[in-house]
Amino acid sequence: MFRSSKVYFNDKFLEVGAYAFYECDNLNEIILPTSVKPIGEKAFGQNVWWGNYGKITSVYIYAEVPPEGNGDIPQRNELKIYVPEKSVDMYKKHQSWATYRNYIFPME
Repeated sequence: MFRSSKVYFNDKFLEVGAYAFYECDNLNEIILPTSVKPIGEKAFGQNVWWGNYGKITSVYIYAEVPPEGNGDIPQRNELKIYVPEKSVDMYKKHQSWATYRNYIFPME
């Protein structure tokens, strides 16, 4: 069982597979490098039918071009998705990320 609260991928990592971290209840921070292109279905999802909304509060995506898929990150009031400043509008309009537009912020 994955017990870490933070997951970081180095620049050699190319994709996050479907259900890779599904229902990892301790996960609260995700850092995705520029190399990650697709993010699989429910890669970071939770079983909300059972009342589990997870603890993910911070997602850092260094890719200037939004990756396909969003991993079904649970939308919570505390969630903040940080992307490169010049890419904020692109993420907010992208098919995979538009539903997260209120959670997307520029990296500082």
